[in-house]
Amino acid sequence: MNTYAKNPTKIINALKALGPASSKRLAEVTKMPRGSVTGALKILHDAKMVHVGAWELNRTTMPTRIYKLGPGIDLQTPIFLSRKKADNPTHTRLPWPRADVAASWLRNSI
Repeated sequence: MNTYAKNPTKIINALKALGPASSKRLAEVTKMPRGSVTGALKILHDAKMVHVGAWELNRTTMPTRIYKLGPGIDLQTPIFLSRKKADNPTHTRLPWPRADVAASWLRNSI
């Protein structure tokens, strides 16, 4: 693993200047192709020099990793149902279906 290569060094310097950032933001700041940024982040992540410190929804409501500099425990991928529900702090998703939804799968629903 070459953590002293040009690309990882650029990423480390950008994270020091920006703080937590996504790969898209790092690509914009460093003027590097997105694939190069992603590859450098993988190298840094494997070397425990960066970690996933947060998640954001992108415009297609898919979760996007926000990287932080330094070793740490990666946050698990959150479950987002939609932008409207994800923005609502009272919404939670249960790990099992609601009773009325589960009953609708049966032939003779309740």
